[in-house]
Amino acid sequence: MTSAAKSMFVFGIYLLILSMSCLIWPNTVIELIGIGVPGEASVFIRFSGMMALFLALYYFMAARREHREFMWWTVYTRPLVFAFCTVFVLSGAFPSIAAFVGVFDIVTACWTYLALRAAGA
Repeated sequence: MTSAAKSMFVFGIYLLILSMSCLIWPNTVIELIGIGVPGEASVFIRFSGMMALFLALYYFMAARREHREFMWWTVYTRPLVFAFCTVFVLSGAFPSIAAFVGVFDIVTACWTYLALRAAGA
């Protein structure tokens, strides 16, 4: 497995953990991130967890098959999570801790970018 594929696999693990947390403990996730009232928002958080699970599967498959085109797509889209979380925090819509949700996205996107560049992709 190339370094770029490893970065995708690691991000897939992150998404898997995030998705399982949202599916199994939605109220805990809501309280930790502070984006709603536990109980009321749990259906939305569970739905988001389901979508994150599907994304995790895409990342695992892309890593396994060395799907470089998909890897490049994620290099450009994952930093947007950080950007949006930052805007939401600065606007007061999200608490400060929510900015950290995007940190892992941008760090692993940089890892994928550097690995793809090093491989000449």
